Amino acid sequence: MFAHFLTVVKRFSDAGVPVMAGTDCGARDLSAGYSLHEELWLLSRAGLSNLEVLRAATLYPARCMGQGRRSGIVAPGATADLLVLKDNPLEHLAALGDIQQVVVRGRILDRPVTSGPRVSGGN
Repeated sequence: MFAHFLTVVKRFSDAGVPVMAGTDCGARDLSAGYSLHEELWLLSRAGLSNLEVLRAATLYPARCMGQGRRSGIVAPGATADLLVLKDNPLEHLAALGDIQQVVVRGRILDRPVTSGPRVSGGN
């Protein structure tokens, strides 16, 4: 049954449906940051490209909420909330687990984050 869900996600994505990542905060045994990383890995496992996986967590949710010109993108005038990573997640999603800095509203957090949750897979 689980394999079927992965296939459905891939078919939706291939048909142009924007697939969005999101966690069910408050649900039992879910931690918002870690479970989002796990969800991104599952989207990759479903066959989405790394670019589509990243868009599922950034651009598509921002557009859905009517914030596509201000959020979910890196551009002048956009809200500057982002992660600075050691490596390129377009090459390997596991790079999302090696967070170097966190920028919120254009400011680097005082306490640098040296590593994020370890994703169990990803390409």
